[in-house]
Amino acid sequence: MSGAVSVDWLNLLAGGIAAATGANAVDCTDQARIIFEHLQREHGGGDVYVPVLLREPIDVGAIDVARLRGLPLARACRSAGISRRTYYRMKERQQAEGRKS
Repeated sequence: MSGAVSVDWLNLLAGGIAAATGANAVDCTDQARIIFEHLQREHGGGDVYVPVLLREPIDVGAIDVARLRGLPLARACRSAGISRRTYYRMKERQQAEGRKS
């Protein structure tokens, strides 16, 4: 198993498990430690990106309209709160769903 555990991450994970399950955060520490140690094994030493949970769907069409009006893609994506990479993934998914219909 791993050595030192970051108390901040461990407490954040335990608190998240507790909030999701209604259990006591102290009782969730073992599960949090398992998750934390897995992340250390899989991503230890590297940067781990934690995406923002989107609260409402992004309107890809609105970004397309802004682009047609001359707004650079980077700026249109920034105003929508997403990256260009996310835009392209969403656009690809939208097009794939359109082909299935």
